[in-house]
Amino acid sequence: MSSVHSFENSDNQQQQPPQPPPPPSTFQSHDIGLRIQKKLFGRMMSNKTMAKTLIDSDSTCLMDNLHRLCKLYCRQHDDKIVSSGPKEIADKIVKYLMKITIKVAILVMNHQLDNDEMYRMAKIQHSIRSILMTIVSFHQVDFSYERQYLQQQMQKCKTELKQLIQRHLSEKSQKRIDFVFDFLGHSEFLDSFFTTTTNNSMDKQWLEMKATIVEDINRLLERKNW
Repeated sequence: MSSVHSFENSDNQQQQPPQPPPPPSTFQSHDIGLRIQKKLFGRMMSNKTMAKTLIDSDSTCLMDNLHRLCKLYCRQHDDKIVSSGPKEIADKIVKYLMKITIKVAILVMNHQLDNDEMYRMAKIQHSIRSILMTIVSFHQVDFSYERQYLQQQMQKCKTELKQLIQRHLSEKSQKRIDFVFDFLGHSEFLDSFFTTTTNNSMDKQWLEMKATIVEDINRLLERKNW
């Protein structure tokens, strides 16, 4: 009796109408993957050595020497810089540069930029190349330094970069861009970089560091296909 009952139940189950498909899932693997990358990025950036693995060797070499230059500049002008010590400011400059560089790279790799933004990205790359070429030219050609011209280039690049990330990154990223460009584009910093002469041992160290940075820039310009 029980076996007949079991068979009837089984037969009834087979004759039931098919169930409608489940509603589309809101789970998006791509979005989850992007969030995971951003979390991993945050952890990596807490380790300077690990962060360097995400940026090519020529760029990291340039950033290391820029860090030394910024720290030296802050030591020479410590009477005017009261917010942080020389090392803290130099750390911020390089760390913020790395963060912006890697975050934009993540956006590109995950196809987060639309056509207009990719066009703006190409303009930013062109602007960066122009800035680097201007720095090399000012260094190599005596009396060619024009502060206002370089500052205009840097301001244009800063504006384009902030517009690019506006839809994707936080206000904190915008402020980091401001900090980097405002420091490196400051009149006194640029004048020190291009017009310092050898009057003492610290000036000699500054000039040697400047020459090293220009060599780093030249290597970057030769390799980068912008």
